[in-house]
Amino acid sequence: MIDLHEPLTDEQADEMCEAFARRVVALGLTTPAILFLEMHRPLSRLAGQALVMASPVLAPVFGLNGVGAFTRLIYHPGGVDRLIARIEELCDGKQDCSAPEEKKPA
Repeated sequence: MIDLHEPLTDEQADEMCEAFARRVVALGLTTPAILFLEMHRPLSRLAGQALVMASPVLAPVFGLNGVGAFTRLIYHPGGVDRLIARIEELCDGKQDCSAPEEKKPA
């Protein structure tokens, strides 16, 4: 069961943000992701509750620990801000964040 009263440690939150942000930037979804997160920031606690309810459906795909950690990240204050900040940091390192990263031949 997902315990929303227990926040993630800083290390766990950083790992979650890093993985999510890298995936978003690699797919070229930086702008839509930031826009979505900014628009739904006031609803983050509600989103956390919704993820708890959806965990039986999401757990087979993402794993129960993954769903639980992401739920706790979104639910607690500052989690969305931390996620947005990491996406922006990774995007600053790339030249064009709107297009997916192309793999260069070796």
